[in-house]
Amino acid sequence: MPKINVYLPDQLAADVKFAHLSVSRICQDALRNALFATTNAEIAVGHATVEPVSEVPLGMHVSAMFACAVDIAAARGAVEVEVTDLLRGLVAEGGSLTLLLIEQGGVSRDSIVAELDSRDPLPDKNGNSITAPDRLSDELQALADSACAEALAQAAGAVDGVHIVKALLDDQGAAGDTLRALGIDRIFTESFEATVRGAVLYGRATERHSSPTVVMLSTMAARLERIESVLGDVLNKSAQSEFK
Repeated sequence: MPKINVYLPDQLAADVKFAHLSVSRICQDALRNALFATTNAEIAVGHATVEPVSEVPLGMHVSAMFACAVDIAAARGAVEVEVTDLLRGLVAEGGSLTLLLIEQGGVSRDSIVAELDSRDPLPDKNGNSITAPDRLSDELQALADSACAEALAQAAGAVDGVHIVKALLDDQGAAGDTLRALGIDRIFTESFEATVRGAVLYGRATERHSSPTVVMLSTMAARLERIESVLGDVLNKSAQSEFK
């Protein structure tokens, strides 16, 4: 996917980094909203999100994965979004806790892309059409249905990254082969799933109780922590110079 540099004021960049926000996902969402607001409807439609019809709503990160998958499919001039597009979308979205924990398990996102490229290389040139695909392939819809069924069986509030990756591991095409070749099927133990599930539930509970005041106080606390750290370094250097 093409890269665009986003420049932030120093303080804002520090606050974003401290909050562990997914800059890529947030910027993509903001740009899509801006495109929908523009008078150039053709471009706006070209970046529309195509999502599966599901009995369980898609989580925020999963919805962003499908949006990335649509853009990836459009870039290669495809008329349908394929399973491999969703795997690339999972990597491109970048903020899923499941992906982050997979990386902690020793499988980097670059290695996922490289392995997938070796099995299902992207065309050398992007497609010329600016109109995005308006449907999922039958294989991708079936994968989404599997993820939804898993979420229903767990009485989950939304389809999350774990459900998507488990469904991708069952895929018999290039996407599933990629994950299995990298050993991600061995990473996905019951304890791994329990860890992710607990973190997701904690995050949702925290979000429900968040308020502008809490966010403001958290930001202030983060800034004070950094100030204390800087002052501590200054005082330590001052004390060391006195003893010399």
